[in-house]
Amino acid sequence: MEFKSKVTYTRHRITEAYLWSLGTYFEPQYSQARVITTMALILFTALDDMYDAYGTMEELELFTDAMDEYSICNI
Repeated sequence: MEFKSKVTYTRHRITEAYLWSLGTYFEPQYSQARVITTMALILFTALDDMYDAYGTMEELELFTDAMDEYSICNI
C-alpha cells in the first residue's frame, strides 16, 4: 500500500495491525481474512491520525459531513 511514502503524517503500525489480526484469525486457512483485517486497521489508524494531528477543523467538518451522508444503501 506504500503508506509510509504517501501518507507521511500517520503512524506506521503495520506489524502491530497484523499481530492484532493474527490474534483473531490464527488458523492457517484464514490468511486472507488476516490480510483484509490488517488493511482495514491500517486505514482506520490513518483516519484517526488525520483527525488527531493533520486536518484543520474546517476540513474535518467537511469530511465528517461527507461520511455522515454516505450510506451503504447507495452502493
